[in-house]
Amino acid sequence: MRRMICASLIALLAATTASWAVEPVDVSVERDEHKETDKKKENRLGFLRIRRVLKMDNLQIRYEAYVHEEDRTPYHEQYADWFLGCDFGRFHGNGGWNRWDFLNVTITSPEGDSYSVVPSQPLDDFVIVEESDRALADMCWPTPPSGTLCVRVMKLPGDKEWAFLEVGIDGETDSALSSIAISSYPYNTSKTGDQPRQRWVTTLMSEYEMTDQPRDISAADEWALIMHNKLSQEDGGVTLLLDPTEISSLQVYGTYPVYARFTPAEGVKYVHIGMSYFDGERYDAVAERMREEGSAWLKRMRGLDFSAHPAPGPNRQEAEEDIRWLLRFPAIAEEFGQKMQDAQNHEADLTSALQKASDTGVRVDRSLERDLGFARRDLSDLHRAMQRRWLELLPPLAH
Repeated sequence: MRRMICASLIALLAATTASWAVEPVDVSVERDEHKETDKKKENRLGFLRIRRVLKMDNLQIRYEAYVHEEDRTPYHEQYADWFLGCDFGRFHGNGGWNRWDFLNVTITSPEGDSYSVVPSQPLDDFVIVEESDRALADMCWPTPPSGTLCVRVMKLPGDKEWAFLEVGIDGETDSALSSIAISSYPYNTSKTGDQPRQRWVTTLMSEYEMTDQPRDISAADEWALIMHNKLSQEDGGVTLLLDPTEISSLQVYGTYPVYARFTPAEGVKYVHIGMSYFDGERYDAVAERMREEGSAWLKRMRGLDFSAHPAPGPNRQEAEEDIRWLLRFPAIAEEFGQKMQDAQNHEADLTSALQKASDTGVRVDRSLERDLGFARRDLSDLHRAMQRRWLELLPPLAH
C-alpha cells in the first residue's frame, strides 16, 4: 500500500512539474497553390493563387498573391491581388497589426532604382528554420540581379505578447535596404458609432496626432512607440520596438492604418524589429510602462540570437520510430525506402555542414539554414506520404 501511495505521489509531482514547464512554440506553415477558376474573378481566371500561412502560437502571417503560371511573376492590378498580413494580438474586429499589408520593404538596386519587394517580386517561400523551444522561420523574396530579401520571424516560448523580426538581404549583392514600413490598425479599423476618434503615436519622448502627411521624429530618441487612439477606443493598440543604432531616420503617419517608416543606418545590413500589442489597458498606462521598461526591452532584443540552431525539432525521435515501423511493411519499403534514405542522408549532410559553419563563430549564410529547413520539410512530407500509403494498404495487410 505504501509503495502504491508513493508511486501515486511521484506521478502527481511529475504531472505538476510538467504543467509548470514552459511549452515550446507551436510552429507550422500552411502551403497552397491552385489555378483560379472562380468566374466571379474573371480578371484573375487562369492565374495561380499562391498562399502561405506561418503560424507561431498566437502569431499568424499570411501571404497571398496571384502570379503568372509560366514564370510566377506577380499579377498586381487591383486590390486583393496580394496580401502580406499579420494577425497578432487581434481584438475588436480587425484591430491590431495590419492583417493585409503590415510590412513593406523597399530595395535600391545597383543601378539606383528603388522598388517595393512585395508585391513586385515572386515569393521564394516560407520555411521553418528552427523548431526547438523557440521558433524561427524565414519569408524570402529575390532581389534582382542577385541576393534574397529575408524576413526572419522569431517567437519565444511563454511570451505571447512579443514577436521579433530580422529584415535583411542575404547573399552576395549590391542591392541595399532603402526603407522599411510597418503598420497597424490600433484597436479596430472602424470607429464605434458616431464617436470621434483620433489616431495617435506616443513615443519615449512625446506624442503626436496622426495625419496622412509623414512626420519626422527622432530615430535616436524615439525608438520605442505605441500606436493607439484618443477620444474613443483608447484601451487597445500595438507597441513597436526598434534599435536606434540600426536606423538613421524615422517617420510616423496615417489616419486609417498607422505607419512607422524607417531608413537603415549606413552599413547596416540587418534591421531588428520588436512587435507587441495591448488590450484592455489604456494607452497612457502602456506608455508609462514603455518609458520605464523600454531600455530593458531594447537590451533583450539586442541579446537575441537570430541564427538557427541545427538540432532537430522536439518530435523528431517519435517521427523516426514511426518511419522505422512503417518501413517494416514490404510494400512501403519498396515504394519509399530509397527515397527516405536519400532524404535522411541529405538532411544529415546539411546538418553537419551547418554545425561546422556555426562552430567557426562567423555568421552563417542564411541560405544554408533555409536549405536545412527545406530538407526537414521534405522529410516530413515523405513521412506523411508513407502514413497515407499505409492507410491505403491497411485492409489487405489486416488479413
